[in-house]
Amino acid sequence: MVDPRARQPKRGGAPWYLLILAILFICIGGFFYWENENQEASEERAYELLRDCNNPLNFEDFIARYPTSRHIDEVRMRLDELRQEDAQWHAIAAQNDAGQLKDFIAKHPTSPYKKVALHKIDSLDWREAERTGTSAAYSAYIQLHDNGEYIDQAFQAQAAAKQREEMARRDSLAAAEARQRDSLATAASEADVVAPM
Repeated sequence: MVDPRARQPKRGGAPWYLLILAILFICIGGFFYWENENQEASEERAYELLRDCNNPLNFEDFIARYPTSRHIDEVRMRLDELRQEDAQWHAIAAQNDAGQLKDFIAKHPTSPYKKVALHKIDSLDWREAERTGTSAAYSAYIQLHDNGEYIDQAFQAQAAAKQREEMARRDSLAAAEARQRDSLATAASEADVVAPM
């Protein structure tokens, strides 16, 4: 015989497992929504940090972490620029050409190599001033590098060069006066020989 209670429909609505299943779907959906929102916020923060960055490794990390980012094309383009800049730097770094270094800085004013390039320019200009050794050369260095690495030495060298130049000028004037006196004396003695008595 069949139990009469088994045939009766349950009262009280949907079975409990449907309620648990609905809660589970809501939780999973909420998690994925939250995770997506968190991922987008993280991506935007990372992208903002790249704005003032010149390190190619940071751009490579962004591409690896956010390959589907809406900024991916911009990041790849900037990474290519940084790689080209790096190649240009290495091509001119070993050369001692201040003009090329100045051009590099003009093209890449925010380059991480700017400080090194400025130091090389400063050193090259100082060597040129020392090689020339004139007060004008030291003055030119001082005007170009008022905060240069060799500025104190440049002021001292300029003062010494001015003294040497002043002494050379005086010696030159004295020699010119002596030649003039000798010339006048020679002319007077020749006049005495030629003049009849």
